[in-house]
This record gives sequence, C-alpha cells and structure tokens, in this order.
Amino acid sequence: MTNYLEVTPDEQGINRSIGIFDSLVFKIGSLLIMISIIALVSMVSAVYISDNAQTDAHAINLSGSMRMQSYLILNKKITNNKSEEIDRLISDFEKKLSNPVLMQATKKTEKKKLHDAIWYDWNNEIKPLILDSHLTNQKLNKLEKKLNDLVANIDHLVKTYQVHAEDNNRLIRQIQAASLLITISFIFLAIYMVNHLIRRPLSDLTIIATKIGQGDYTVQADEHGHDELSILAKTINRMVRAINDSHIRMEEKVRKKTKQLERTNESIQLLYSISNKSNHSHGSNIDFQPHLSKLSEVTGIEGLELCLMTENGTKPYHHLNTKKSILPLSCRNRDCSDCVSFDSPLESEEAYTFPLVYDHNHFGVLNCVPRNHEPLHPWQSQLIQSVAEQFAITLSLKHRQDEGRRLALARERTVIARELHDSLAQALSYLKIQVAVLQKGLTDPSVDISIENTISDIKTALNGAYKELRELLTTFRLKLEGSNLHEALQESFKQLSDRFSDKEIKFNNEIKNMPFSATEQVHLLQIAREAVQNAIHHSEGSKIVILLTSRKKNGYVTLLIHDDGIGIDTLAKKENHYGLAIMKERSRSLKGTLTIGNHAKGGTEVRFDFQPEFNIPLDVEKTYD
Repeated sequence: MTNYLEVTPDEQGINRSIGIFDSLVFKIGSLLIMISIIALVSMVSAVYISDNAQTDAHAINLSGSMRMQSYLILNKKITNNKSEEIDRLISDFEKKLSNPVLMQATKKTEKKKLHDAIWYDWNNEIKPLILDSHLTNQKLNKLEKKLNDLVANIDHLVKTYQVHAEDNNRLIRQIQAASLLITISFIFLAIYMVNHLIRRPLSDLTIIATKIGQGDYTVQADEHGHDELSILAKTINRMVRAINDSHIRMEEKVRKKTKQLERTNESIQLLYSISNKSNHSHGSNIDFQPHLSKLSEVTGIEGLELCLMTENGTKPYHHLNTKKSILPLSCRNRDCSDCVSFDSPLESEEAYTFPLVYDHNHFGVLNCVPRNHEPLHPWQSQLIQSVAEQFAITLSLKHRQDEGRRLALARERTVIARELHDSLAQALSYLKIQVAVLQKGLTDPSVDISIENTISDIKTALNGAYKELRELLTTFRLKLEGSNLHEALQESFKQLSDRFSDKEIKFNNEIKNMPFSATEQVHLLQIAREAVQNAIHHSEGSKIVILLTSRKKNGYVTLLIHDDGIGIDTLAKKENHYGLAIMKERSRSLKGTLTIGNHAKGGTEVRFDFQPEFNIPLDVEKTYD
C-alpha cells in the first residue's frame, strides 16, 4: 500500500531543527530584550546621574552662604569688633567650608583646586587679619581686598557647581532622548517584523486553510524563509499535495469501482434476461442473437460465435456470430470434434472456447475471438462462462420441455387406448359374437336360437356402445377451463345444470386454498363429473350435492357426491358399466379409495378419499352424514 505521507528527500529538511537566528520567537524575543535593556539603561543612568548631582544644590547653597558670611564678618570687624561674635562667625564659616557635602562635591580636580585655594587664603591671609585686634586702615584695606578675592573664588566655585549640575541635567536629557529614539526604532522594527513575518504569513495561511476547507487542494503557501511559519507553510503544502494526490487516486478508484459496478450490473441484467426469456419460452424457439450481441457490447469483444448442436450431434445445426470475422481453423473446416470433447473452457492460439454443457450433456460451444488475440480479463472470462452455462441451461430446459410434451402425449395416447379397449373393444367383441350367433342361426336351421332376441341384444349393445362412445368423447374433450380446480368444477357443474335444468346441483368446496397437482386436478374433475352425470341419468332425484373437504388427522381429501334419488339396489349389476370402470381406474391412479352405496337418508352416495401431494392441515375436523 502506498504511503502518501512518505517524506521525500526534498522535504527532509522540514523536519530538521530551526536555526536559533531564524526563529520568530528568537527575533521577537531579542527585540523585547533590547527594548527592555534600553529602558533599564536609561533608568539606571538617570538614577546614577541624579544620585551624583543630588549634592550640587546643597553645595551651591553652602558656597553662596559662605560668600554672604564673609561680608558679614568684614562688616562686624569694622563696626563693633566684638571678638565673641566674630569668633562665632568665623567658626560658622569654617564649618560650612569643611562641610562633608562641600567636600564630596569638590573631589574633581578643578573644584579641589578652588576649594584648596579658598582654604589657603582663609587660613593664611584672611583669618589672621580678622583675628588681629589692632587692625589698621592698611590692614583693613588688605582684608577687604582679600575678602573680595575670596568671594571671587567662592563665586567661581558656585559657578563650577552650577555648570556641573547643568551638565548632569543635559546628560540625563540626552540619555532619555537617545533611549526614546532607540526604543521607538525597535518598536517600529518589531511592528515591521510582526506585520511582515507573522501577520501576512498567518493571513495567507488562514486564506489557504479556508480554501482547503472548501475543497480546493491546488493552493500553495509561500515557503520562503526558515522560521516557524515557513516550516508550517511547507508542512501545509506537503499535506495539501498529499491530500490532492490521495483525492485524485480516490477519484480514480471510485471511477474504476463505478465502471466495475456498471459492468457487473449489465452482466447481471444480461444473465437475468437470458434466464427470464428461457423460463417464458413455452416451447418456442429461443433467439440467442440479441443475447450474443448484448454480451459483445458488455465485454467489448466483437468476435463472438455461438454454435448450437444436438445432444448427440457432431455438427452445428445453428450458427450465430456478432460480426464477420476470421474463425478458427477448426471452425472453418467444420471440425467440431475438439469442441465437444471437453467440459471446461479451452484457450488456443486463435480463440477461447466455452462449451455449453449442462448435466453432462453438450449443446454446443461459444467461441470468443478477441481483437488482436489479446488475453481475456478475468471478469470477461467469468461472464462469458456464465452466459455459456445459462445458454446450456436454457437449451436443457427446452429439451426437457420437449421430452415432457412427448411423454404427456404418449401417456394420453395410452389412456385413450386403454379407455377404448375397456369400453368399445369389449362392446364390439360382444357384437361380433352376437352377429356370429345370428349368422349361424340363419344358415343352420338345426341351431335353436331366438333371432328376435339376438337382434334385440345386438341393438341394445349398439346403443350402449354408441352411448359409451359419446361419454368417451365427452371425457377426452374435458379440460380445466379455469385457473384452478375450484373454478373448473364450478364451470363443469354449471354446464350440467344448464343442460339439465330440472336438477338442482349444489357445490361446496371447503379446501379452496389447498394446492393440487395437474394430475390430481384432472382425475378429481373427471370423477366428480362422471358421478354427477350418473346421478342425473340414473338416480331419478332432483337434488345433487357435491362436497370437497379434508380431514385434519391424516390429511386425506374427501370428495362426496350425494343425491336424493332411488338409491342403488345392487352394485354387482353395475360392475361392468363404463362410467364406474373409469371412476375406479382414476381412483387407483391417485392411490385412493372409491366407495359407492346408499345414503342413510336415501339416495346414492359416492365417496372418494385420497392423500394429495401437498397437505394443509385444517383447524377443525368435521364429520359428515
């Protein structure tokens, strides 16, 4: 069995692992990681820079207060020269100058130099002048000048702090701007990748899946790329190709199966037609030519030949073919010995021969000559063999029907001969004896006979013979007018009732549904008719009752004929009567019992009991008077 999903060498790469750099998950994940890193770097940088710049404002504030406090010290020195207050101001100034915040902010070289310069000027030049209690104008001018220089250095230091703070703010803005720009770039890149690598392929795959669901197996997805969706597209394409191939193969199989079923149906119809016509031929000759032509049409073989032969014949008496073709050499030479010497199909170089054999009887052959001597397919050989067997069965049935008709004709002739022998032959023999006696009495006076009595006996015998001849003719003309025994009996009694209108004939059939064979129907009809005719002619009664019934226990059928006449005094006088002899003979043919006697209520009763071939038990057993 073909595996439609077998992996081809070109498709083996589909099953390999996807490269890490080709994976959509890796690409999208990398973008998200990059955006996260940028955001983290931006936040960390802002926190770091803000942390470094958090002392700049305090340092600026301290520097500014030192500038103001230096002028305050100079003012106090000049105005009141109180040492306690000046010492307090000096202590505050030095505390501010040595404040840890200010010291932390001046770690850089430029700020360190300015801070050291301020410390140097304060400790070595300004502070001694402030602490000098005998301050002259010259020293005061010098102090004022040094304080102005100190304030200038403090202003420079404050400006340095301001510039540093501004640089930090500018750096934070630059980092934020760069982070925002890079983040936006990665976002656009992610949008592009989602649109180009995910949305479009997914949209195409969705459309393709919809078309596949609608039965379109010719669509193909874009296989470019090495990511997951590309692998999915390749897999879908492979699946669609497999489904399409399977669909095509299935349609081909369905087409072949349909053609095979149509061929099988035609074959069955052909065999049924042959069987039906053979069963309804009714002895007529069967025309095999239409069947032979139909067989040629079904099998597609033009060269078919049917040769029909008698059971013991060696040459065909009837020859049929489907076209004028070149026959095998044996057929052209009219040599049929090979065809009738076997019971099974024979294959030769020129033709296939199928014998018409049934029940070891040969009825001919059916020859098949394929085009270009091609071999027969198994179904062709089987169909031709079946047709040949059906032809043989048909011919066998026809042969049996002919034999049956001949046998029936022979039996009928035997019956006629027996009836003539038992009636007319005896009457003619008796007349011959009486004529011989009369002739002897006329020629020899010494013979003592009564001529008148002899002539009277001859007349009586002639009347009896004539009557028996008419009864024989009536019997031989008797036939089943209806489709069954009941209708035939009704029709026969109706004819007798019409002929003898003074007689009341009543018929009751209680076994209308019981089937009888053809022989049983004929004998029952003739026994009933003969008994009714005897009652009409000899009973001197006016009513005749006929009853046909059955007994349940033994399945016997009983025919009763009862009249209301004078009855029968003795049966011995009637033993040689033609009608009674016929009735007894027919009762013996059915292996039944015929009883004739007087009825208890008067009149004569004829009773005939026999067991038919088919028995149908009745529900109730009845007794009859």
